[in-house]
Parts: sequence; structure tokens; C-alpha cells
Amino acid sequence: MLLWAVTNVKSDGHSIKRHGEDAAKIHKCLDNNGPEQLWKITGYKRPNHFIETCKLDDGRWGLRIIQRTLKGWQEKTSFVVKRGTLTELREYITARAVRVR
Repeated sequence: MLLWAVTNVKSDGHSIKRHGEDAAKIHKCLDNNGPEQLWKITGYKRPNHFIETCKLDDGRWGLRIIQRTLKGWQEKTSFVVKRGTLTELREYITARAVRVR
């Protein structure tokens, strides 16, 4: 399974509706630069869910939660955790996932 070959992630618009400009910035960052890190969510309620991280132009850190489906990659949401510090991002992710790449 090529987890690091995440491409063509489809969005249903939830992240933009819920998280606005931050989500749009995260999409652009990941589309242009790829993820800084990739994590696999460990909870049994979220099979095939992963987290991609990226550093935004303003210095904050964001994440995108995606799911691997039979039809490809589907975005679940994208947002900045609290103030967007690396520490806050790591605390959020390490409580839910293990690093893949």
C-alpha cells in the first residue's frame, strides 16, 4: 500500500463551509507542496483514515483528514488546531494517530 502517494483528494465542501479560509489555505498548501507528514488514525471507528500536515505561509500548522476509499482519496475535513502551533498540532495528532511518513 503506497500511503505516501496521496493524490487527487476529493473534497465535499465540508471543510470550507466549517473552517473557511483556513481550510482553503490548507488545500492549497497540500496541493502545491504535499504533506510534511502523514499519520494513520488508530481508532477502530475510522478505518482507512489518515492525517496530512502542512505548514502554512503565515507560519501556522494545519491538517487535513482524509479517507482511502474504493473510489480514491476523500477529504473529511481540514483545519488549524487552536492557534496553529506545532506543539498543538502534535498533541492533537498523537492522541489519535501513528506516524506513517
